[in-house]
Amino acid sequence: MTSYQPTTLADAGADDVLYIVDLHCFMYRFWATMQGRCAHGFSDFLAGVLRDRDPAYLAVCTDLPFPTFRSALYPKTASGTGYKAHREPPDPTLLERLRWAREMVEDVYGAPVYGRKGYEADDLIAALTRNAIEDGLRVVILALDKDLTQLVNNSCVMWDGKKSITGPTEVWAKFGVRPDQMRDYLAICGDAADNIPGVKGMGPEAAKEVLAEFHTLEYALDVATKLPAGGHPYFKRKPRHRELLREQKAQAELSMKLVSLAYDAPLPYDLQEMKRWSPKA
Repeated sequence: MTSYQPTTLADAGADDVLYIVDLHCFMYRFWATMQGRCAHGFSDFLAGVLRDRDPAYLAVCTDLPFPTFRSALYPKTASGTGYKAHREPPDPTLLERLRWAREMVEDVYGAPVYGRKGYEADDLIAALTRNAIEDGLRVVILALDKDLTQLVNNSCVMWDGKKSITGPTEVWAKFGVRPDQMRDYLAICGDAADNIPGVKGMGPEAAKEVLAEFHTLEYALDVATKLPAGGHPYFKRKPRHRELLREQKAQAELSMKLVSLAYDAPLPYDLQEMKRWSPKA
């Protein structure tokens, strides 16, 4: 990619677009500024989106207050390691408001809300996105989580509900990698917010360099561990990168699993259920 063409949303009211909203993400945003009125904030936000964009299809995804498969992959320990191990339990009032918001979406806007034990909203969004694109639809994901940038392509964009729209060109401009490389980019860099270890000593610039050379982290690890020192031109130039990848191979592979989205998450895919909502009087 050599030129930057800003991504735009599909025309309002287009009949081939599925809008998927990350309920958990926006409820936490409104909780930070509105506390107990966060459900009202989300309701106003969603009403504005639906009024302005007039989506043909709508689905909402949420986390549930249960451990996920990632917690089993990287269990919490006394030393503070483990997936999201450093996070405090959610405020009980927030959990109650999340329930209110879910009921509001279903009862007022007639949209399905998907949540599954063992999975996060990101996984359900990934599963819905893949199915929708296979059905010939375009997808707009309303979310703020950079993990979801790995879903972006010519048929799928992310939108924050305001001015920020993320397509392939925006991913490249911000991170220096393609959307399909974002999983590996995040696995190398790690993520303090989710307590994902990454490859310590390798940050965003190193991640970009490794992926520009090897395209995938899996291939970079394979070369780093199987070829002798200086056996590949890149590692001859960057011996420290080879050393770090060799030393932290298991950690890098764990991080890949933690940032990977579960496209096969078990949820019903029913376009009729997601078809244009009809607000109740």
